[in-house]
Amino acid sequence: MKKGVALIAVLVLLSLLVSGCGGGSPSDAVKAFYKAGNEGNYAKAKSYLSIHTQMAMEMWPLGMPSFEEQMDAATKEGTIARIDIKGGEEYGYMAILYLTLHYRDGSQEKDTVQLKKEDGKWKIYMSSLLMIASYKELWPKS
Repeated sequence: MKKGVALIAVLVLLSLLVSGCGGGSPSDAVKAFYKAGNEGNYAKAKSYLSIHTQMAMEMWPLGMPSFEEQMDAATKEGTIARIDIKGGEEYGYMAILYLTLHYRDGSQEKDTVQLKKEDGKWKIYMSSLLMIASYKELWPKS
């Protein structure tokens, strides 16, 4: 009897661990994305992008900033101190979050991030800060 209870307890714990690693929430994905980018771990940050976003980035025309350059611009060279999620909505397999990035120099940037659920995990579909970094590179102020 004790073995049966122990087995059930182990199975419950394993299911909790697996579900915790199964994509988390949209805010978990966004925070992990920016944390990885802030630390300069671009490969890990890129793993939080949806497959469609990754494919689109590979087809960008010459002259567009690289993913690394966009992350450096969005994180202000790795100086994010805090991320505040201000709200958002989840629509089945899509979500949108509104957040504020706080930097060590006291400045702040607002970002709107769209996410898409792929294989049970939330992935960044679009970030306004990354797009702004691209546009600033293509069309700098004169």
